[in-house]
Amino acid sequence: QLTGTLLPPLVRFGMSAPSNLTIYRSGAFGDDYLGNVFISHFNTRSVTRSRLNRLGATYSADSESFLVSTNPDFHPCDVIEDADGSLLVIDTGGWFAGRGCPTSKISRPQLHGAIYRIRRSGGPVVQDPRGLKINWKDASIELLASLINDDRPTVRDRAVEQLAAQGEKAVDALA
Repeated sequence: QLTGTLLPPLVRFGMSAPSNLTIYRSGAFGDDYLGNVFISHFNTRSVTRSRLNRLGATYSADSESFLVSTNPDFHPCDVIEDADGSLLVIDTGGWFAGRGCPTSKISRPQLHGAIYRIRRSGGPVVQDPRGLKINWKDASIELLASLINDDRPTVRDRAVEQLAAQGEKAVDALA
């Protein structure tokens, strides 16, 4: 069950063309963004933000527009959370002339896409967001286990991968 609106005339006819999504994992936008789902909608030239709510054994979502463009050549095909907590919105531009795509009738090859970075104004600056200053090669199992609780999602992911590679040797540190 989705609530909220996205450029209603297109949604009413089922043409929002959601193209990708990401679940927000860092705190750079503030705590009420944690776990939110950002969805890129190719045809409606928008990115929405959905807050998930438990509803029995499933979820409902409160959705709202997060980014909307009136430019007919803006077609977001992906939204990705970068290591510093900013969102990257990938725009294919106006070159696409897809069959059956109601908003892409005219191909304009000179209108290339772009990648837009969205940051919170005055938001925190994340130091070493990818953990490049960590000596991963020589990191102890105990250090890797402690990094599972790191504030940086990319560092957490890398620690999990390295611990998984350790196999049974990592069990005691994780326990």
